[in-house]
Amino acid sequence: MKSQKGITMISLILYVASFVAVAAVVAGVTTFFYSNMQVMNTSVGNNSSYNKMNLYLVNECKKPGVQLYAIKGHNGSNEIKEINNVGSSAENGFDFMTFKADDSINSFIYDNQNGNLYYNSIKLCEKVEDFQLQLDKSTGKDVITVLINIDGTAFKTKYVVGS
Repeated sequence: MKSQKGITMISLILYVASFVAVAAVVAGVTTFFYSNMQVMNTSVGNNSSYNKMNLYLVNECKKPGVQLYAIKGHNGSNEIKEINNVGSSAENGFDFMTFKADDSINSFIYDNQNGNLYYNSIKLCEKVEDFQLQLDKSTGKDVITVLINIDGTAFKTKYVVGS
């Protein structure tokens, strides 16, 4: 019997086919990993924007002597209403709220044309698709419910103004 030297056509086809299969598996795993990284980056960005807004809003609500001072209607009216004229039931749809403390007056402003949320002149959030406020005075305290949708991720939180 002779010894076979070299690579036969069948073994060459098997080597190439196995290499293509391994390369396809690696490509699939890599694509899956990087697509999930993009989803994770978007989610982390949305959470950090919300956390920044939450930090400023909690800080503002807990200042000594703070009260909700004025709001602007989301329904298109440019009238600024004093908080005493809003009413005692839950009110929907504001895009502007101002807090008055002992030493300062600060505002949260939603610019729905550009999709930005500002604290005075500081840009807190970008890509804000919706920003809604509900005011509830039925418990004797001003309770603000904030619904914010940042780039497809919705957050809803309640804040009690004052202590």
